[in-house]
Amino acid sequence: MTEGTLRVLLAEDIEILRKGLKALLAAYPDVEIAGEAADGLEAVRLTRELKPQVVLMDLSMPRMDGAEAIAAIKRERPETRILALTAYMEADLVRKTLSAGADGYLLKNVAADELVLAIRRVAEGRPYVCPEIAKLLIDAFLDRDGAGAPEDDGLLTEREREVAGLIASGLTSKEIGVRLDLSPKTVDTHKVNSKRKVGAKTTAELIVYAIERGLAGGFSHNSDKTP
Repeated sequence: MTEGTLRVLLAEDIEILRKGLKALLAAYPDVEIAGEAADGLEAVRLTRELKPQVVLMDLSMPRMDGAEAIAAIKRERPETRILALTAYMEADLVRKTLSAGADGYLLKNVAADELVLAIRRVAEGRPYVCPEIAKLLIDAFLDRDGAGAPEDDGLLTEREREVAGLIASGLTSKEIGVRLDLSPKTVDTHKVNSKRKVGAKTTAELIVYAIERGLAGGFSHNSDKTP
């Protein structure tokens, strides 16, 4: 492994899809396949043994489903980033997956460049939710609470709302600090306070909150897709 290479574990029960992902990612020199898991239990074991930086996790897995495997991995190795890669577009499943500790959620019809972008993002500690899922969450929120623009629920201060929206738009604490003229430490404090106030256990859950309430301005994930 060369310096700067991202070690990725593929957790997918269908072999042809697993091999396809491996071949696809081989085209990117900064990504290395650390191992392959065919079920949830194996994903947990191989993460423990191989210590990958990122796990690409299918959600429909034998022996232990994806959400359970995500939770188990995060309990043992909270520093491991997990990117859910699935065909399922269900708002409740997205929330369950992110609550389990996933750092991102992608659909299997994603383009190769966006997949690698998401891997890079989560490896940097920047949660990633693909635009289709962001729209799904917004639509589900509006259906549940009535049509119209989401209202401010009063849980966050104006500054916390700004920070949450910029996190959901893909910015790092340092980038947010520059944008709002704050130190990264102050940004992180706002993030921690916001998660506590809205009941989010993970930054990805805070992103869901921000997306559902229309705080994520441009949602600019597609702006920097570079191989």
